[in-house]
Amino acid sequence: VDRYLRYAWQKDSHDAVVLKARLAFELGQHREVVQLLENNVKETDDVSVSFVLAAAHYSVENYKRSAELFEKVYQRCPDNLDVAYNCAQSLMRADKFAQAVAYFKQCTDVSKYPFASVHTAACLLKNGNVASGQYMVADLQQQDLQMPVKLQLAQLQQDFHLA
Repeated sequence: VDRYLRYAWQKDSHDAVVLKARLAFELGQHREVVQLLENNVKETDDVSVSFVLAAAHYSVENYKRSAELFEKVYQRCPDNLDVAYNCAQSLMRADKFAQAVAYFKQCTDVSKYPFASVHTAACLLKNGNVASGQYMVADLQQQDLQMPVKLQLAQLQQDFHLA
């Protein structure tokens, strides 16, 4: 498989490069995905290519580029909440807290996005919106949250001396 991924990718058609990138992504070879797709993403309108590249950049902790690409995908698919959530995550990791809040607030389905509210509160606090962040934390404390979410909420409270 590795030999196939590396074989003459500079000469491959766009479709072959995308196929190789998808295979590399499935194998967890995210740096390879970035190498394969970064130059090709400009040549296509296929949002799935931008999504895969954004996810690969996120996986290699290049959050700024990941956020740029997820925002590009979001502009084309504004009703796709998975894109909104991934965009919010990338923006939060890139320390763009105010921008992240707008995306997190769209992800209200707790069963699908259980951490969105805690991340929203964290972004508000980190962005200096202390009153709004504290209000959200207090509201979250009253909810029946899953244990991993409760733990993250407790950590947030500790980090911001709210407990």
